[in-house]
This record gives sequence, structure tokens and C-alpha cells, in this order.
Amino acid sequence: MKPLDFVKAAGVALVVIIVNVAISFVVVAVYSVAVEPGHDDAFYQDAAGRIAPWSSVVFGAPLFCLASFLMGRKTPARNALAFAATSFAVYAIIDVAVLVASSDILSYIGIVALSLGTKFFGALLGARFAQQR
Repeated sequence: MKPLDFVKAAGVALVVIIVNVAISFVVVAVYSVAVEPGHDDAFYQDAAGRIAPWSSVVFGAPLFCLASFLMGRKTPARNALAFAATSFAVYAIIDVAVLVASSDILSYIGIVALSLGTKFFGALLGARFAQQR
């Protein structure tokens, strides 16, 4: 990969983070309207702490798959697997850093491992799909 590809991979990671967080907000909003309406803000903030990690597991892998596929197809000469792995690595560093700074990561280690594992798989799968055509 060229040096600019590392910058692009970091950009992809940031876009995936932003979209994934936005999806988590939507999931919590739907929960607050359709599943448990009528509670106070503290209830929904507590619920968000439980819902958002699972939302990230569910939607993160498809997001990474799509991003890796699109970026792999956009520049076929670039090593799609290396680009996907680099994007994932940047995402993982940012995700873990935010978790360490904001919470007790050890209490979330299982869901974090699951979330990062599925995202890594999604990233590599998208890159493989991009290479096949």
C-alpha cells in the first residue's frame, strides 16, 4: 500500500465509526418509541449502555464489509485485504481507546471482543468479495 492509502484507510475507519454510532442512536430511539415508551431520560441512557454495544455487533460487520468491498472495487490495483485490515486496525485502536477512557473496559471485554471480531471478519469478507470480480 502507498502512504496515502493509510490515510484513506484511517478515513474509512472514521466513517464506519460515525455511521455505526449514528445507527446506535437510531436503534435506541426506536427502542424508546416502539418498545419502552414513556420513561425518563435516565432510563433511556441506561438502556443505551446496554443496546449500543449489541447494535455495534449487529451493524458493524456489514458496515465494514460494505466499506471494504467499495474501497477494494474502487482501486483494484491496491491490496484490498491489506487496506481492509488497516481500516479495521485504526477502528479498533480508536474504539478501544475510547472505551478505556470512558469506562471499565474489563467489564465489557466479552462484547468488545465479539464486536471487534465480527468487524474484522466483515472487513476481510468485503475485501475478498472485491477481489473476486
